[in-house]
Formats: sequence, C-alpha cells, structure tokens
Amino acid sequence: MDGFAVSRHELPAGVVRLAVVGELDLAVSEELATAQLREIETTGVTGLLIDLQQVTFLDSTGVSALVAGLSTAHRRGIAFTVTNAHDIVRAVLEVTGVFGPLTDPDQARSVADQRPDARG
Repeated sequence: MDGFAVSRHELPAGVVRLAVVGELDLAVSEELATAQLREIETTGVTGLLIDLQQVTFLDSTGVSALVAGLSTAHRRGIAFTVTNAHDIVRAVLEVTGVFGPLTDPDQARSVADQRPDARG
C-alpha cells in the first residue's frame, strides 16, 4: 500500500467518516490531526468515525493524534469513534491502553477528560 490518504464520507445524521489509508506515523500524523479538527469544527457535524481498515502501521504519534481528536471532539459534544482497527494497528491501540476508549463511546470519557489538548 503506497502513500497516506484521508478521505471524507458523509453519513446520515451529521456523522462524518474519515477513511485513513497507509502508514499512520510521524510523517503524516499531523495531517490526520488537521483533518479531524476540521471536521470537529464544521457546523452540523455530530459525530466523527475514524476508519482504520486500510491502515497498515501505527506509531505513537498516530495514537496521539487519535487521542487528541477524541479529546477535542468530546469537549465540543461530538461523538468520536475509531473503527476497523486490526492486526498491528489494533495491537498498538491495545498495548497503549486506548483501544477501548477510542472504540467504545462508553469508555471515551475516561481518556477524553484526562488528555489536555492545546488546540481545543
């Protein structure tokens, strides 16, 4: 899989799905953070779904971008969920302790409330 990309898909009820493709690492994590923030700040967006189905690698900066997105969305009253994390991507999220909060809205508050975010 060559390159990194984030594509935007509008779903019903104001939910936006960002489909991420490629390796999510230091070189591109800011691009994901920017895309998330843009959606969070968009009028009418009620939820953000980050689809990691086509992500082949995830490092700590990618995890940080996802957690920052969760925190910012939570503070603004927007639902935020990560979906389709698999293989090494899921393992990284599990080892870092954020898989549950990123994928389960009931657990999201615990991480969102603990993470300060300068963008917010």
